[in-house]
Amino acid sequence: MVSLHDLKGVIVTLSDRGHLQCSYLGTDPSLFRAPKVESRELNYEELDAELEELQKIIRDVKAQAVVIAAGASSMLGKCCTLNSITSSC
Repeated sequence: MVSLHDLKGVIVTLSDRGHLQCSYLGTDPSLFRAPKVESRELNYEELDAELEELQKIIRDVKAQAVVIAAGASSMLGKCCTLNSITSSC
């Protein structure tokens, strides 16, 4: 790899017949390096407690959704009844 007129990363190849070829892939190599991951001890008891708490929250939200859906369906039935009474008058 060479620099050619301020263009870094040019690949220069020479064929067996003596042809010189300069190739550029059009991208510069990334200089980003991922930071090292901190390794730490996992506390499985804490993780289990957190998982149980999150599962309880999910169960509570699901129960509330069922109650709301049941209330909405009973209100919908009343609205339909009122509409059918009104339209027949």
